[in-house]
Amino acid sequence: MKNDTLKYLLILLLTGTMLSGFGQEFNYWMNGVDSRSSMLSGAVTAGVNDNSAIYYNPAGLAYVENSSLSFSSNGYFLSALDITNGAGEGLDLKSTMVDGFSQIFSFVQKVPELPISLTFAIINRHNTKIRTSIKNDIGYDVIPSLAGDEFFIGTYRYYNKIKEDWGGFGYGKKVGPNLGLGISTFITYRNQSYFKSQSADVYPGDGGILFAPLATSGLEEELGYKNFGWLFILGASWQYNKLKFGLAVTTPRINIGFASKSDFKRVVEIDNEVSDTLDYKVTTWRSKVKSVYKSPLIIDIGIEYPLTKNTSLYGKISVFSRIRKYAILPNLSKDDDLPEFIDERINGFTNMMLAQKSVVNLAIAVQHHFSDKFEFIGGFRTDFNPLDRNEINVFDGNYPGITYWNIYHLTTGVVWRLEKFELSIGGDYAFGFHKNTLQFVNLSEPTDENFLFGIPNNTANAMYNQINISLGLVYFFRKI
Repeated sequence: MKNDTLKYLLILLLTGTMLSGFGQEFNYWMNGVDSRSSMLSGAVTAGVNDNSAIYYNPAGLAYVENSSLSFSSNGYFLSALDITNGAGEGLDLKSTMVDGFSQIFSFVQKVPELPISLTFAIINRHNTKIRTSIKNDIGYDVIPSLAGDEFFIGTYRYYNKIKEDWGGFGYGKKVGPNLGLGISTFITYRNQSYFKSQSADVYPGDGGILFAPLATSGLEEELGYKNFGWLFILGASWQYNKLKFGLAVTTPRINIGFASKSDFKRVVEIDNEVSDTLDYKVTTWRSKVKSVYKSPLIIDIGIEYPLTKNTSLYGKISVFSRIRKYAILPNLSKDDDLPEFIDERINGFTNMMLAQKSVVNLAIAVQHHFSDKFEFIGGFRTDFNPLDRNEINVFDGNYPGITYWNIYHLTTGVVWRLEKFELSIGGDYAFGFHKNTLQFVNLSEPTDENFLFGIPNNTANAMYNQINISLGLVYFFRKI
């Protein structure tokens, strides 16, 4: 019975010890596109008529009246993640990152004498980074068969950077006095650098740290992930009296397999000569293997309504379809030197899996014109966690992330209009939290029954905060 328990625990360690999850690392609405549309919390499906229409609703290109060149960037990006007890009781995981990146570079050409517009854009759709590490040195009775306490050294390190860029073209046309249609298409590139390691070393409690440890245990995994895809966005925009309606449909991503290659490594090593435990070293390493990334079918429905002469209300609801469980590296072979007791049905040693549930996000915003040249904007949007934690279990494979909570955004900013320029500056405050969640590792209560690590408890509390300062500049080729 004890040996069966040890085998089960080894499987947990080999597949990542715990179910790490996805939150802001993989949420759909973490970043906005274009400074002004971002300040409106993306609630512009019905009323967008600028360069960002290529993404939010290409039908909005039908209402563009002036050719323009646009550039927007997150000039200041500050994120802070604090997970109390994340690595054990009293051992907090913290990550603070500062960065900057471009949101969009685009060009819109209004075709003279025709009710159509063409556009080209390069868009950043996702940019997140988390780095955290911790070390714990304690005297603790890790190995009960030895008298007294041993000296325990445990470490945990985590790094994850995800960047996704889109490049594409769009077309919009008026097909009636109140109806516009549009289409855009993008080539997408997703790049992820992921690393996680945890180690445990036990030395004699009498100062024998200068010599070889009595027992060691460790996990290290690394992923260099690159994926290219292709998708379309179809849009319609309709005006009825003062009310504007918008509909946009984003197709699931088509993987471009020949260009999508990734590297993956996982090493687990257990060496314990003083306890009745299992000793193994298992290594999985693959280079330039095919990668897959699936995105959902997205249906956006939006409205814009003028509350007063100078104030407008924007609203949007977005439905994201379910994505069933799949391997992001589907062609990883299973010829590793694995322990004999591992059943062939257990894929977790060489797989990394994803599964996303259907979610519905909402956005609402208000725009007020103080004059023809100056306006104020404020908005709010949800960004619910899409990870389907019920679909993935530890035997299916690990997945490269640690966050798994919902995110909420408050946005605001101002816009100035000059003769041939539009300037905008705004902010996006994002926050999320999760209480009484499972620790990522337990370095405070080590035990040889769990390969020198403690059993993770549901005592971790996570808090995430992020501030983006966005700057936007639009140049119009004719006076506005």
